[in-house]
Amino acid sequence: MTDLGSRDRESSGAVFVAKAEELAHGQSLVFELMVDDLRQTGFVLRHGDRLLAYVNRCPHWNVDLDFGDGRMYDERIDRIYCRNHGATFVPQTGLCDFGPCVGSRLQLLDVVVDRDGLWVLGDTAQSPERQASPEHEAPPDSSRR
Repeated sequence: MTDLGSRDRESSGAVFVAKAEELAHGQSLVFELMVDDLRQTGFVLRHGDRLLAYVNRCPHWNVDLDFGDGRMYDERIDRIYCRNHGATFVPQTGLCDFGPCVGSRLQLLDVVVDRDGLWVLGDTAQSPERQASPEHEAPPDSSRR
């Protein structure tokens, strides 16, 4: 477990996402943060034993994936999806695999878990071209297995 000190939280633009560890598979929480000096919405998604965080913005139209209700995952197809035009994204990587933005990616956000819970690091948003990898995800929650 990584400890993110209060000074690191402030300097990184970190946002605490309350109760993220309690999310069940497929559930998400939406929050606000600063990315590229702009106020954005992001979301944390529980996918299996991982917590993944992305900017809540479709690379096709630059609009929120959801309609403001925080629902952007469809368990039937195991995909994050844009409710505006149906583009689908692989949860583990953010890669669009169907729709008008095939080959584009959602913008990945770094997450850190410390003794207080889950923090999303806004100023460290990864470029959409960067593929999600385990070091950018919250560690698996062994209590969920």
